[in-house]
Amino acid sequence: MSANFKNKCGERAWPVLLKVGLENMPNMMDFLPPLTDPDFAIQCLGLQLILDQAPRALCSNTSADGRYTNEYFDFIAQRHADTWLGRARLTLPATQRPDSWANRRESMSLDYWILLRLWLGAPLVHNGVVRSQERAVAFSEETRLVVKQETGQRDPNRADRDTIMSDIYAFPRMIMDEGAPMDDGITAATWTWWVL
Repeated sequence: MSANFKNKCGERAWPVLLKVGLENMPNMMDFLPPLTDPDFAIQCLGLQLILDQAPRALCSNTSADGRYTNEYFDFIAQRHADTWLGRARLTLPATQRPDSWANRRESMSLDYWILLRLWLGAPLVHNGVVRSQERAVAFSEETRLVVKQETGQRDPNRADRDTIMSDIYAFPRMIMDEGAPMDDGITAATWTWWVL
């Protein structure tokens, strides 16, 4: 997110977000259209991005940026994810989850769905709780299985999974230093194997 976003929104959004408090945070699903609305998945993704990514821009360069991002906003994003994942008190049936390929295959391409899953699952990764990390691995595995089934391609990195998973710096190094593969032979499947 750009500094422009922080300059335009930070001053107005910050006091409101802090005043609400975790104990009074509403159910974020109340801000979304009905589950049957064709735009539900995209709106759910938009809200998830606001809850998970906007604080990283709003809180950057503040004296307590990590504390607010990790100990306040990440819990809000996690609560929202728990709701649509069907793990909260107000559960969403698996058949209506916004990340379900079965529910989205008629309305979006596999490429778009892969990105939808990646961003919807971000709060699982950003939350430093071990249980969330385990859920993030399972969530990624669900994505991998769908891509394998839909494309008929095998993940060539699967054999090195234990080595990859043991390197806690692999993802930031891969993203920051190497970047995504960009040659003409990249497909939805090969990009997915890289990011997973």
